[in-house]
Amino acid sequence: MTTTPTTSKPIQETKTGKAAAGPVRWLDERIGLATLVKTFGRKVFPDHWSFLLGEMALFSFIVLLLTGTFLTFWFVPSQGEIIYDGSYAPLRGLEMSEAYASTLDISFDVRGGLLMRQVHHWCGRCTTGRRCCSSRRSRSTCCGTSSPGPTAGPARSTG
Repeated sequence: MTTTPTTSKPIQETKTGKAAAGPVRWLDERIGLATLVKTFGRKVFPDHWSFLLGEMALFSFIVLLLTGTFLTFWFVPSQGEIIYDGSYAPLRGLEMSEAYASTLDISFDVRGGLLMRQVHHWCGRCTTGRRCCSSRRSRSTCCGTSSPGPTAGPARSTG
């Protein structure tokens, strides 16, 4: 099986590229947007892999907020004692807190509740772990440079 190599034209030579080139060039001459994009684009998309740790921590935190919001609708934060009469048979008839009973109800009666609880649990652990790794990376490299040691200088007298 042979494949024919396809050559693609640069965007400037396509019909759409030629149509967009005029307004974009005019806007760039007026504002100087290309220089700003070139300068700040490198900061938005860092080139070292360790910056990914902070982004993963942020993503885990966002998922943590979303799952926590979902779980908030069914969780009852009360320490009042009740007799459990839910769908989990081995614990039926036992005395427990309302908070634990609501957690069991989320796990067994709410559709997708156990999945949300597990995702919330693991995102909490991942957020903490990734934040620790990310802050350790930024502290050890001091934002890309080696950290300076104590300055050597003449000792001062206190008298």
